[in-house]
Amino acid sequence: MRKRALLAVFVALPMVGAYGAYVISYPRYPEVKGCVNPFAVTKSVGRVQEKLVRASYLL
Repeated sequence: MRKRALLAVFVALPMVGAYGAYVISYPRYPEVKGCVNPFAVTKSVGRVQEKLVRASYLL
């Protein structure tokens, strides 16, 4: 059982390392001026909108 666990570690660690290297080396998309990022954090316009957001979390 111990040999099987050791083999699993030697197989899993290089795979995790290779994936980590891939993620780090992946190019970032350039920022384009004038475009709206749909994933950016937005601020609410007013108190009515804040109350609606809070109420929607309760549902």
